[in-house]
Amino acid sequence: MPARRAARGGTHTPASLARTAPLLETALPDLPPGGGARLLTYTQALIAGLQPMSDPSPAVPDALHALITGLTVPIGRNVQNESRCM
Repeated sequence: MPARRAARGGTHTPASLARTAPLLETALPDLPPGGGARLLTYTQALIAGLQPMSDPSPAVPDALHALITGLTVPIGRNVQNESRCM
């Protein structure tokens, strides 16, 4: 990550990680040594991974509807036309 981008904030820099990780390890004594940095890194990755799910593309509801109706509509019915009506 460019230093310019890190300076704008909103991202963990090595310096902020080095300051925050020991504080987490002190506050959470069950974390092993080095666990504070891992916890911060994994938490950031988890949030970054879940964020797209909170605002899915418009195709996702259509795909889910097709999946559900495809599993419940008897074979031979025209599911494509029915999904447009709903």
